Amino acid sequence: PEYMGAANYFWMLLNNERYAYSSIQKMELQLDKGPILAEKKIKIDNTWSAYRLNYEVAKLGGKLYVDYLNIIFKTKNAVKRNIIRKNPKIYNRGLPKRKHAKEFMLKGKKWFHFKEIFFLH
Repeated sequence: PEYMGAANYFWMLLNNERYAYSSIQKMELQLDKGPILAEKKIKIDNTWSAYRLNYEVAKLGGKLYVDYLNIIFKTKNAVKRNIIRKNPKIYNRGLPKRKHAKEFMLKGKKWFHFKEIFFLH
């Protein structure tokens, strides 16, 4: 929830976050405004590119979704589960601009590693 909106993986790497979170939210009319129903976190490896972080968060989100659906099917109830952070600080910076991309690269961050494109899937 801290990094809602577009390109959250970019902003997490730029800000040297140690953990990334994947969450399930109740759908609302406005993007990313619904309450969080469940979330899981993963440690960000300092060698990961933006592509890799996006891949890992999406993969975790898929697992979280399946786990949450299993809970609903068993209990017949959608309730909040596994909420890690109660009041996160919100960052929604949207897509990075040229100056942000330059800062990203100056910090030694990578958009992708060539091998990731072929071997992650």
